[in-house]
Amino acid sequence: MNRSPFIYEKTASYLVKKLKFGNKLYIAKELAKAMADEYFTGNFNCDFILCVPMTEKEEKERGYNQSELLAKEVGSRTGLSVFDNLKKVKETDRQKKLTAKERRENLKGVFDVVRADEIKGKNVLVIDDVYTTGATINECARVLKRAGARKVYSITAAQTAFKPDGEKGEIAEDNANALHKN
Repeated sequence: MNRSPFIYEKTASYLVKKLKFGNKLYIAKELAKAMADEYFTGNFNCDFILCVPMTEKEEKERGYNQSELLAKEVGSRTGLSVFDNLKKVKETDRQKKLTAKERRENLKGVFDVVRADEIKGKNVLVIDDVYTTGATINECARVLKRAGARKVYSITAAQTAFKPDGEKGEIAEDNANALHKN
């Protein structure tokens, strides 16, 4: 199940873009406040947090991983530890202009779990900045479930508004893939 405190438009879109591309790292604290509220109101019961990872090259180019910043802030507000068991092992094309189907294809096999013994039987919370089609979260959930995670939940700072199937930037109607619902 994914929850997001904001719709990715107007102010929320502006803030996420400033965090992601404008090096305005203080924004993570403000977004994380609302994300932590989603954790508590969503009645999640998680053992720890993982962030959606970037490759070393991507992180070096940006200078930081915005999802990791959000995860650390959410962790400090919820009391959950942030682990680094999820790795991005392949470079990918930018997702922004891809359809949902293209996004799923783009992300196949790009994430891997390290120290799977720490994942087995655990309820995991995955943190990311924006939920668009669910492709990123669903691929993370798929590899975490394959590694033995009991349940995988996600919270993103913002979620795009629904667009009909086939349009750029569409989101899944059910807002979550069965892989990480239960």
